[in-house]
Amino acid sequence: SDIHEAALSNSQYLAQKDLKEMQEKRLLRLIGHAQNTSPFYAEYLRGVHSLDDFHRLAPVRKEDMRRAFDDRRLINRDLSGFAIPQFTSGSTGVPFHFFMDKNMLARRRSMYRRLLSWTGKTEGDIVVLLMPREHPGLETENSLFACGSPQDIENLRDELYRSLEGRSVILQSRMSQLRRLAQLLEEEGKHFNFKAIISYTEELLPDTRRYLERVFQAPVFNYYACNELGPIAQECEFHDGLHVNSEWAYVEIVNQDNKHVSGEEAGDVVVTAFENEVMPFVKYKLGDRGRWIDGPCRCGSTLPRLKIEGREDHAFLLSNGKIGYFAELMWPVVQRINKILQYQIIRRSMADFAIKLKPASDFNGEDKEFIIERFDEYLGRGVNVSFEIVDKIEPTPGGKELAFINLAPGK
Repeated sequence: SDIHEAALSNSQYLAQKDLKEMQEKRLLRLIGHAQNTSPFYAEYLRGVHSLDDFHRLAPVRKEDMRRAFDDRRLINRDLSGFAIPQFTSGSTGVPFHFFMDKNMLARRRSMYRRLLSWTGKTEGDIVVLLMPREHPGLETENSLFACGSPQDIENLRDELYRSLEGRSVILQSRMSQLRRLAQLLEEEGKHFNFKAIISYTEELLPDTRRYLERVFQAPVFNYYACNELGPIAQECEFHDGLHVNSEWAYVEIVNQDNKHVSGEEAGDVVVTAFENEVMPFVKYKLGDRGRWIDGPCRCGSTLPRLKIEGREDHAFLLSNGKIGYFAELMWPVVQRINKILQYQIIRRSMADFAIKLKPASDFNGEDKEFIIERFDEYLGRGVNVSFEIVDKIEPTPGGKELAFINLAPGK
C-alpha cells in the first residue's frame, strides 16, 4: 500500500498527455487479458484491436453481466484462487453476484487513503463507517458500525455516541443515514468533533449537503463508488466536481448512440475497471447520468472531473412534453428535510405520483400543503399527487433507501 500511495501522490499531478498514455496502456492490456481468459469477453471484444474499435462498442449492462455470470462465462478460471465472492442487490433488489480479485486490495486501500487524505485526515483522526458491511481490503481503515437503514442509526446511537466522544472523527455513510443522524443530533442537542463527512452510494442534493454541513459543522465530501467497481471518483477540498481515479478506472460519458459526448454535455456513465483480472468489468454501464467539467481544478490535481446528475431513470416526461428531473421535483421536500425522517416518491405514470413520508414531530399541515402545492406546480395540470404519512419506508434488500421509484421509465 505504501508503494501505491507514493505513486498516487505523483500521478494525480501528471500532465494530461502522460495521464492519457498511462490509461491507454492499462486499457489495452486489460482488453487483451479479458479476450484471452473470459468466454463472455472473447465474444464481446472480438475484433477489438485498438481504442477506436473499443470506443465503437455498445456498453455492457448489469443484466448482461448477470446472465454471463450465471452461465459461468465471465470468470478467469486460472485465477479462481484469488476470487473473493461478493454481491450487490442494487436499486432493484435483484441480487448480482460477482468476484473481486485479491490482487486489487492493496491498490484499493491506497485509493481509499487518497480520499481520506483529501478530507484532511491526520494520524489522530478516527474514521467511522456506518454501513451494513465492510468492504474487502478496507477492514483496517475504519471502525464499522453495522447498520443498513436510518432506523438502525436510531437503534445504535448510544453506542455510536460513546465512540465519538472526545475524538476527532471522519464519518462515512449513505446520505439517508447521515441525514437521520443529523436529525437525531439536532433533536438531542448532541455535539461532536466531526472533521469531515463522506457521503456515498445515494444522491447528495445541494440543499441536503448544506443541511448536513450545518448540523455536523464539517465539510461534506461526495464519494462516487460502487460495490462492483470500487472507488471511481471523489471530491477534493474545493468540492467542484468529482476527480476520477484515472489510475484505477477508465470513465466514459456517452450519448444514446454510444458516442463520447462533447464539452459539458450530459450522458451515460460507462466505466472500465483496471484491477479486477478475476472477473473484469469492461465498458460497464452504471445507470448514472453525468457530464465532464472542463478546465483545471484549484487543488492542482490534473485528474479529470465529472459531475453526476442522477440516475438515468430519474428523468421523466412531463404532461407539457418537457423533461422533468427528480432533483428539481424534490426541492420542496428537501426544503423541509429537518422535519422529515424518511421519504419516497413513486411515479406510477405521467399523470400519477405518490408521496410517502415519515414525518418528524414538528412536521405540520402547512409543510404538507407546501410540498403538495410545489409538486402540482412542477408536474402541471391533470396530474394526481397522493400524499401518505407512513411509519416506515422499507429499504431495498441491499439496505438502500430509494428516494425515487419510476415505475414508468421512458413514458
